[in-house]
Amino acid sequence: MHGLTRQITVASAVFIMIVLNLFPEIFIALVGANEPREFPIPMIPAGYTFLIWAPIFIGCAALAVYQAQPAQRNDSRFDMLAWPVILICFFNTLTRFIPVGLSIIIFASLLFSLAWAFLTVYHMGPQDKTFYWTTRIPLTIFFAWATVATVVNVGQVLSRLNWSGFGIAATTWIALLLVVATLIGIFVSVRYREAAYGMVFIWAFWGIVAAQDGAIAVITSAVVCTIALVLMIGWLFLSGKSDGSRIQPSTT
Repeated sequence: MHGLTRQITVASAVFIMIVLNLFPEIFIALVGANEPREFPIPMIPAGYTFLIWAPIFIGCAALAVYQAQPAQRNDSRFDMLAWPVILICFFNTLTRFIPVGLSIIIFASLLFSLAWAFLTVYHMGPQDKTFYWTTRIPLTIFFAWATVATVVNVGQVLSRLNWSGFGIAATTWIALLLVVATLIGIFVSVRYREAAYGMVFIWAFWGIVAAQDGAIAVITSAVVCTIALVLMIGWLFLSGKSDGSRIQPSTT
C-alpha cells in the first residue's frame, strides 16, 4: 500500500481506533456488544497508570498526521508501516470488547503487529528527529505497554479458568510473571537500543506497587524489577547506546 491510498487508510484506521477506544459506547451501539468483565488479579496496576493511553493516542495521531502530509506521500518508510499500523488499530480496538477467555488471542495478535511495526522501524536505520518522535517513539511506547498488558491478560485468563498454579500462591506466580516481563523489557531495550521501551515497564510496575494491599511478594518483585530496569536505562544513556541519543537532523 502506498501513496494517497496509504495516507487515507492509515489516517482513517488511527482515527477510528482512537474514537472507539475513547467512546466505546459507539461500538456497543453499532454491534450490540458488551464490554468484557475483567477478573481482578494482584498484577493489575493502579488506575492512574492507564493515563499512558494519552501519550499513546497522541503519538498515534501524530504518526497519522505526519504520514498524511504531501511531502510523505511517496515515503517508502510509511509504505512499509502501513499494514502493521492498520492491524495494530484493528486488534487494539478488539481488545476492548472481546471476552477474557478469547482476549489472549487478540492481545497476542496486537503484540505481534506492534513487534512487526517496531522491528520495521528499527531496521530502517538512523532516523531524523521528526520521524523518531512521531513514529518510532509512539510505536515503542505502544509496543511496551502491549507487552505488559499481554502478561496481565495471561494472569486474567488463568484467573478466569480458576487455575490452581500447581499449588503455588497466586502472589508468587504474579511475582514470577513480573520477573519474566522485566527480562523481556531489558532484552528488547538493550537489543534494539531503545530506552523508552524499558521506561514504560517502570511506569507499569510503579502502578502495580501502588495498587497492592499487603501482597509482599508482588511488591518486592516489582520494586526489584524496577531497580533493574532503572539501572539498565541508565547504562544505555551513559554508554551512548540508546538510539535516542543519535537521532539525525530533521529532513523536513
